[in-house]
Amino acid sequence: MPPLEETEQAQKEHLTPLAGSRRDLEFIIRTNAESFWLIYPALRFFALDRARGHDPLYGEQPKPSYNTAVLVPTYVQIQPQEKLLKRFGIQEEQEAIAVWSCRVLTDLGLDPVTGDRLEYLGRNFEVLTTKLVDMAVNTQCPLNKLATLKNVAVR
Repeated sequence: MPPLEETEQAQKEHLTPLAGSRRDLEFIIRTNAESFWLIYPALRFFALDRARGHDPLYGEQPKPSYNTAVLVPTYVQIQPQEKLLKRFGIQEEQEAIAVWSCRVLTDLGLDPVTGDRLEYLGRNFEVLTTKLVDMAVNTQCPLNKLATLKNVAVR
């Protein structure tokens, strides 16, 4: 394992923190990742396989296919369930928010984007949007990735 100040995430030239060093920055990033592994449950994450099932004419996937599940420690906050009157009857919809540690995602080789899925409490949620949040020590180095999710039925 490389010394703390020589890891990839802390080596960016513009990441010199105020009132600290690259070593302090790396310590915060590693502590954040370890706390995710210790505190939050490891949930099954399915990345959308963009290479398989690609339609050559229209450039889209007729039926989405996913890679094998990867266990990722995730903080999930579920919003209240809504019952909406739609064209073909009452439909139940539920949204949620998920937060992942950027270092954990980097270590696992993942980058959640729109279309990926997360299994939580026996339900499948699809990632709608993602953004980087929680910058470390007055730098532009994000600690976490936040995603909005929507409950989807498995077909």
